[in-house]
Amino acid sequence: MGGSSVGRGPEAMESDGTPEPSVTHASLHHALIEDVIERGFAPDSGELADRLDASVDEVEQGLRSLQEYHGVVLHPGSSRVWVVHPFSMAPTNFLVRAG
Repeated sequence: MGGSSVGRGPEAMESDGTPEPSVTHASLHHALIEDVIERGFAPDSGELADRLDASVDEVEQGLRSLQEYHGVVLHPGSSRVWVVHPFSMAPTNFLVRAG
């Protein structure tokens, strides 16, 4: 997978000395946006887990939490990303041109 790793790694710590989780709203959203821009589509849970050095369960829980926060829309009954604001993974009626 291209792009830089957004996982925080085991050395990242919270201010109270506890390990900082690698799966946060920010880390998930950043990884999703970066892949949409670089590859034209969102990574799946397994790719995100590898990238964030986390389990698939942690990533899927994080995606559900990010959806509740309105940062993504998941396909119904799935952890597949449908919309990662401001990008939609499905065709829309909007035309975007660059240049």
